[in-house]
Amino acid sequence: MPSQSNTLYEHVFVDARADILFNFGCPYARTRLDETSSESMGTSNLDTQRTYPVIIQQTGEIYLIGLRFKPGGLSAFLPIPIHEISNLTLDIGMMFSASMMELQSRLYDAASFSQQIELLNTFFLKRLNPNAVHPYANEVARQIEQYGGEINIHALCQQVGYSIRTVDRIFNITYGISPKAYARIVRFQRALRQMRQNPSLNLASVAQNCGYYDQAHFAKDFSALAGQNADQFRKYLLAKSLAPNLVQILQAP
Repeated sequence: MPSQSNTLYEHVFVDARADILFNFGCPYARTRLDETSSESMGTSNLDTQRTYPVIIQQTGEIYLIGLRFKPGGLSAFLPIPIHEISNLTLDIGMMFSASMMELQSRLYDAASFSQQIELLNTFFLKRLNPNAVHPYANEVARQIEQYGGEINIHALCQQVGYSIRTVDRIFNITYGISPKAYARIVRFQRALRQMRQNPSLNLASVAQNCGYYDQAHFAKDFSALAGQNADQFRKYLLAKSLAPNLVQILQAP
């Protein structure tokens, strides 16, 4: 719902999920952390699954309504291979036709948040196509998640009965990234959860618990997928636990 803000920063980590954002407020800036220039986002958009972290900067009136797809979930609503739109921000009208623009107008006119939720559920359930998702892609993802990203992809391919090239192709169509990249993200998110649950846990223990080769390997992956080093994030978590009114917006795991 609408709110006023001087400047709000949201540091968004990599999580293999796509988002749709309906923006009824002021434009916001999105900056890729390995670049210096920002992209102005003034309209509603589909933000597909990314392989890099970003910072969202919002100034002025903030009025956003959004939904986040589970990893691979976008493929049940779009009749295209998802890897073709990875790391892109796309106009929702172009991707979902005029019906999405009608939904946007109805969301803006809705009398309450619960009514907006009902509109979103009705719209997407009507367009859900579960048969578009390859069952082997979901099985590969399930096993990667079950083992927290610590899994041999070659052995997994043998288990599902396909070559690694075929599994890569099927997985990319549904999830927009390779199984190896997904395993890396799952392990990173596992490390994030451990750090949030126990900020005092030393980084060497986090690395060992999550199956990294060593702390240097963990540090490299964390920096690439979070856009900050693990020690910085740990210090933020420790400070937050000591001062609960310290606020920084971070996406939920």
